[in-house]
Amino acid sequence: MSGQYAPDTCSYCGADTWCSPSGKTGKPMCRGCRAVLFYEGLYRPIKFTALPWQERDIRSLYGTVRPEDGTRQYRRGYISVAKKNGKSFEVGGLPLLHLCLEPDLETRPLEAYGAAAAKDQANIVFRAAAELVDANPALKSVLRIIASQKRIIRRDGRGFYQVISSEGGIWDGIEPSLFIKDEVHRWKTQACAILQDVGDKGTISRNEPLSIGLTTRGEEYECPLWEKEDERAQRVLDGTIIDPTFYVDIHCADAKRIQTEPDYWMSREARVAANPSHEDNGGFLKDEAIVLELNKALEDPTEKPKYIRYHLNVMSNAREQRVIDMDVWRDQERFGVDLREWPEYDVELLIRKWDLLDKPCWLGVDLAATVDLTAVTLVFPPFDDDEVWTWVGFAWMAEGQVKIREKADKVTYSDWARRGFLETTPGMEIDNRAIKDRIRWAGEMFDLRTVCFDPYNAREVRSTLTDEGFTTAEIKQTVTQLNEATRRFLGLVANRNIRHGNNPLMNFAASCLSTVSDTNDLIRPKKPDRVKSSKRIDPMAAGITAMYQPVAGEMERSVYEDRGVFMLGGSE
Repeated sequence: MSGQYAPDTCSYCGADTWCSPSGKTGKPMCRGCRAVLFYEGLYRPIKFTALPWQERDIRSLYGTVRPEDGTRQYRRGYISVAKKNGKSFEVGGLPLLHLCLEPDLETRPLEAYGAAAAKDQANIVFRAAAELVDANPALKSVLRIIASQKRIIRRDGRGFYQVISSEGGIWDGIEPSLFIKDEVHRWKTQACAILQDVGDKGTISRNEPLSIGLTTRGEEYECPLWEKEDERAQRVLDGTIIDPTFYVDIHCADAKRIQTEPDYWMSREARVAANPSHEDNGGFLKDEAIVLELNKALEDPTEKPKYIRYHLNVMSNAREQRVIDMDVWRDQERFGVDLREWPEYDVELLIRKWDLLDKPCWLGVDLAATVDLTAVTLVFPPFDDDEVWTWVGFAWMAEGQVKIREKADKVTYSDWARRGFLETTPGMEIDNRAIKDRIRWAGEMFDLRTVCFDPYNAREVRSTLTDEGFTTAEIKQTVTQLNEATRRFLGLVANRNIRHGNNPLMNFAASCLSTVSDTNDLIRPKKPDRVKSSKRIDPMAAGITAMYQPVAGEMERSVYEDRGVFMLGGSE
């Protein structure tokens, strides 16, 4: 590592790490303490003090180093908080810290960029930094503001900070040592995507680059660039993706509890979780200020999604609900099978274990051509005097798509294919002959009552099977047609009365399942955008489609069981 850092014990925090002598005391100081103390001095003139969460971000980003050479561990960052939590504190201070503390670590002049989707937001980003320079005489001796260019430069020529936006033309050729993306949820255009690509790729030539996004959560499908970044950050947090170079700090209310506990979204607990600067966290943000926004949402239901998004920092979709508690879904112990532990998907063994041979079932088909999965789900209503329904799932993907979709969706399609939970067909498009063969197999193994199709892309397969003597049905994917089957399915899940054995691909689909409702509270599964989203619900959609007929029959029987059959003009 270039510069003055060497292994030592920090005299300020006591950490055994890479340190350099303090300019004031000469004592060893680590990079994290140096960054935090800089921030304290930076904001002292405007009587602002770093809060614990802000200090943690600064210390982590700049003080977490690789033990072998002392270079910064984190090269990317993602920080997400609700509105009015002092995000501009970090946006304004980061480039100044970078210009003042980092020049010795690069052989070339530093290039720090503050990037925004629009010029007006870029102006806000610039003012946050310029005001800090103006308030600090010591900084003004090192840095010079060029307001007309939205630029701050080191007076010795060793670096600059430039504010840019996607509306400001082409920025090819930039080589950022620091690239700050502000309000990423507003980066909606192709120009924004190009700006991010140019900025991120331009950091490659730097010794210790840092690309960091700071944002509030957005609305689903509103900004694919942000949603992809947010989803990756969450997967790093939960350990699904291991990336030691990516720093993540997300403050939000519990999205699952918002959907399952009617009063949670209104609670102080939710406000404290989403707002790290809340007074209960030792911050400046008064609870009563957030409650004023809550009251607007209570008075006008159309304001609720905005409140949840801006003040609880939960991605919103005004009409969409995530519906499955995965801990409940995965609770399959009493059914004696855990397919996650099976080295391969042995369907014949599963049939024997669950005694499914010759049992009545309905089959749902959800067909795709290229990007999506194709799924077939067999649904067996209760047959042992209990309330348990059984789902057995199959899925297909074109062989040429597996690696592509695995990289884009960040799920283990290759492993599922190797173990048989995902079947592949040659080429770049799914060969529907494999699906027809599986349905013929089901007709031989079980008492297959009806093959139920999502009408999309299904005409050829349905026509062939009908000609072969199968009973087929087209189940329109509308709230009117699917409401009862969807609600029955969700009830089975909640009461742990659906047996699926933890098929790992089906578990993935269950974790992605959302519903959409109409104004009468009728619901159906919501299909994710095939291109923009990495979510896949096809096995769920196929199963709910298959449930339409048996659920309709169950409802019809229950009516007559409750009231009997009445004869017009005579006795019962």
